[in-house]
Amino acid sequence: MLKQSNFAVFYLILLFLTLVGASFGIAIPVIAFWLGALLFMIEGTIFAKQVGIAAIFESVGELLRQPLLWIACITLASFGFSSFFGIKPDISGHKWMIVVAIALGGAIWFLGVRRWGVASISRLPMIALWLALIVSLYAWGYVFHWKFFVIAEGRNALPYSIQKISSLLAIIMPFALLRVLPRKSPYEWGMLCLCATTAFMCGGRSGIVAYIAMTCIFAFYFPWGQIKHWGHSLARYVGANIFAGIIGTVAYFIIVGEKQFMRRVVSERAATGSGRTDIWQFSWDKFQDHPVFGIGVQAFRYLDFTGVKLSSTLHPHNITVEILLETGFVGLLSLTVFSILALYKTIWQAHRHIMTDPNNLRVIIMATGVSLFSYFTAGQFLTSFFHGWWLVVPTTLFALLGAVTFIYRHGADQTRKSFASHPHEITVTIVMPCFNGEAYLKQAIASVQYQTIQDWELIIVNDGSTDSSQNIINEYKQADARIKSITHKTSMGAGAARNAGLDAARGRYVAFLDCDDIWKQSKLECQIAAMDQTGAALSTTHYDIIDDGANVIGQVTPRDHVFTFGRLLKCNDIGCSSAMIDREQVKSTRFPDFRRAQDFIFWCEILRHGNLCLCIHENLGAYRVHSRSRTLNKFEAARNRIRLMRDALQVPALIIPYYLVFYILYGVLKQVRSGVSIIATQAK
Repeated sequence: MLKQSNFAVFYLILLFLTLVGASFGIAIPVIAFWLGALLFMIEGTIFAKQVGIAAIFESVGELLRQPLLWIACITLASFGFSSFFGIKPDISGHKWMIVVAIALGGAIWFLGVRRWGVASISRLPMIALWLALIVSLYAWGYVFHWKFFVIAEGRNALPYSIQKISSLLAIIMPFALLRVLPRKSPYEWGMLCLCATTAFMCGGRSGIVAYIAMTCIFAFYFPWGQIKHWGHSLARYVGANIFAGIIGTVAYFIIVGEKQFMRRVVSERAATGSGRTDIWQFSWDKFQDHPVFGIGVQAFRYLDFTGVKLSSTLHPHNITVEILLETGFVGLLSLTVFSILALYKTIWQAHRHIMTDPNNLRVIIMATGVSLFSYFTAGQFLTSFFHGWWLVVPTTLFALLGAVTFIYRHGADQTRKSFASHPHEITVTIVMPCFNGEAYLKQAIASVQYQTIQDWELIIVNDGSTDSSQNIINEYKQADARIKSITHKTSMGAGAARNAGLDAARGRYVAFLDCDDIWKQSKLECQIAAMDQTGAALSTTHYDIIDDGANVIGQVTPRDHVFTFGRLLKCNDIGCSSAMIDREQVKSTRFPDFRRAQDFIFWCEILRHGNLCLCIHENLGAYRVHSRSRTLNKFEAARNRIRLMRDALQVPALIIPYYLVFYILYGVLKQVRSGVSIIATQAK
């Protein structure tokens, strides 16, 4: 029986040949693209015979129901109108049919990749790294031959076929980085350095800009905290790229000579390339004659160039300008809508609404988005969007992005089902640490008893109280069998008290409530429903800030829907009494032994392992600020945050200032929004 994953490695090789095949010849990416589409069609036919033709029709039917498909059809139709009624209909119409054929191939890739297993997708970073290495070695071999056997030193720039490798490496390297960064292998880090050096050595200015931009964007979005020794990996990443930039630039200087190097790097027109601004101005002038539908796909070369001297009359060397000129406002607008909606349905939705990552595919979605960003950046100065070999790149990337997102969602759904089927004695356990809380303890317990969901247990941990708290606890225990208690003879701290409650918990979900805070009636019901739906490991809500008399004096209303590890380092909007965790996913993670901010460290430890925190945009609780609450001044709070990042979370010293700046800015903004000073609410 033929398995769907039998050709997975071959498909992946075709995928990356599509992305970087132009390094070896402009026909290679188109051939690889269509060979992959053809194999998907053949495999799909065989697969249909095994499981029934209905499976194929179901996939196609699902695709036909997607708004993206119809927007794509409208876009292609507008391109066709531009082509058949443009300035050179006989030529443009032919080019438009090539665009349609590539779009169809992209749809086949999308349907084909969706059938890949997670094991196949996980091979993607390794193959990307090896292919990037092959391309780099090819570039160095070509340059060596060109330098010593073709021309004398410094007479001409490197051939364009080599210069464009800078752009192609910027597109493929985000995938390769997923293989290198979590590992300590000196060989793979050496491969990374060689590939990065090649990007600078090739001398393609658009590619170098795209590579630098890719490096920065990737570093910003990569979940560093999820890998071991992430400080060392980040330092290596920064150091490797700086080293590669210096060595690659020096190598390019030696290869092309001082005169050519200075002309391309520091000359008056170095920023935009020779004659590009003249081409853009000419394109804009011609666009005004055909503003609605443009002049036709790839019709730029058939314009009237009488009296105009341009460095190139083949295409505008800017994909945005080209799309606007050749397809008009309608074409550019429809393609922009398609791109934005596609990114929204994949990267944005994955970031905001998918809480679990059981198959570790989230980083591949991120890398694909960064790769698209690199393509767009390079395309602002590079070749024609409607060249077949350059058009298959975004088509393939969008197909891969959509397909992996589908697999990601499917895997998350399966994981949620397995969690839901796991037996638990009760739904939710509430852990309440109590230290001398007699003044507010009854209100806190009552807010639990008034919840709309009643399938709960309350574990009150008396952490060495010297007042009448234990008498109050005993009174409620006798009246309600769902209330239990644990007693510490001496105070061990809020973190140890919560850990004791966690260890004794029987519920799938665990919520935390300080003995001086209160909940609103629907708190547990809303939070459990949201976590069941999304599979979130951790969730929080909006909440009021109240004084001793329960008067509302402010509010905490985070704007984000999802908190990541990096977002939490910038600002902790998770109030302990608003938090709920899923024990199935948190597993053995516990509160650290700190007197202050142990909850912040606990949330960070949950999120750094790939989980996310869902923020429910409803006000479901109240945090009490009273006379016993200790408020740190701003400088003490900042010093405390630095110690926590450095000692507890091992954040690299190199980037602590980055997070500290955001901590201060978010703290000020949080104080303004809440209406009350809450800089150190963890100190309660």
